Amino acid sequence: MNDQSDSADFTHDIQENDLFLRDMGYCTLGFLSKIHSAKAYFINRLTPQVNIYSERDSKDPVEINSYLKKLKKNKLEYLEMSVFLGKKERVPVRIVVSLADETTYEKRLRKTSKQAKSTGNKVSDKFKARARLNIMITNVPAEMLKGKDIRKVYSLRWQIELIFKTWKSLVTIDEFNTKKIHRFECQLYGKLIWIILNLNIFNWLQNQVLQKNKVLCSVWKYFRLIQNISNHLINALKNHKELISLLDQLKEFAPKILYLEKKKGKLALNEILKTLT
Repeated sequence: MNDQSDSADFTHDIQENDLFLRDMGYCTLGFLSKIHSAKAYFINRLTPQVNIYSERDSKDPVEINSYLKKLKKNKLEYLEMSVFLGKKERVPVRIVVSLADETTYEKRLRKTSKQAKSTGNKVSDKFKARARLNIMITNVPAEMLKGKDIRKVYSLRWQIELIFKTWKSLVTIDEFNTKKIHRFECQLYGKLIWIILNLNIFNWLQNQVLQKNKVLCSVWKYFRLIQNISNHLINALKNHKELISLLDQLKEFAPKILYLEKKKGKLALNEILKTLT
């Protein structure tokens, strides 16, 4: 089942005050409406196909180009408004619009131009205007989350996806060499135990390094390291002294080999988390 179908079906477990962070295009307006009705929250990027209406009973959608002109004319960091989404759904949201950097704009344009060329179409001026904007939507009240912080919180979604990417690529959680249910379950539980064990070690290691060296560690780098020394860790788990020795070695080398690199123009994980506290 793809993510969009899953979002349409996954409505039975929405709890009050939940926060949903989903990738653009992988959730429906119907899903967002059900989140809102359940008194839960969402933060999303707006898909290009969805129309924006300034009032619940407006007949004509908002011209995206008007946001672009206002941002440029007044040299604003962002625009924030209360609007409604969807011709039929009219989901009430806060919308935060900011200018995309030139690199992001050109990347979007190249991708769409390639798709349009393959079908014999041209990229519309409307899409070009929209591609110049970052459009975030949320139903989180302004008193709980400021407009300027919405994109920071939404970027946490990548941290969640990175965990699953680690499980799949480095722990091979999706690979099994048996079709028999009992062997499958043994392999699956074994891998999950291995993941939990290493996440506990990683969290301990992160706390030690952060306190002493003020350095954040990469969970991806950690699991890649463990992949190479797995036999050493397994043997150390059988002997208390060897385990203590291994943890001391990891603590010593972690600031040098496991440090989390900060990407240009993006906040570090701890900086994002401060937004929520």
